[in-house]
Amino acid sequence: MSSDEIDQAEVDARFALVRARYGGLIGPTAFGDVRRRIEGVVANGKRLKSVRLQNGVEPFSVFVPYRKGSGDD
Repeated sequence: MSSDEIDQAEVDARFALVRARYGGLIGPTAFGDVRRRIEGVVANGKRLKSVRLQNGVEPFSVFVPYRKGSGDD
């Protein structure tokens, strides 16, 4: 599987789950859009899995403390 190729079996399984749970609420014309969105989720998940992190790597976060009267309010 190339880096741009997504696992169609995973897409099929996730689509079947969505269709089973919400098929009655989704119009028949919307199933194509739902499938494309699921393909995007699977592709993003593959990209995230490809990043190797060590156990001690903490998540990136930006903390900006609020000070009343600092001119930002």
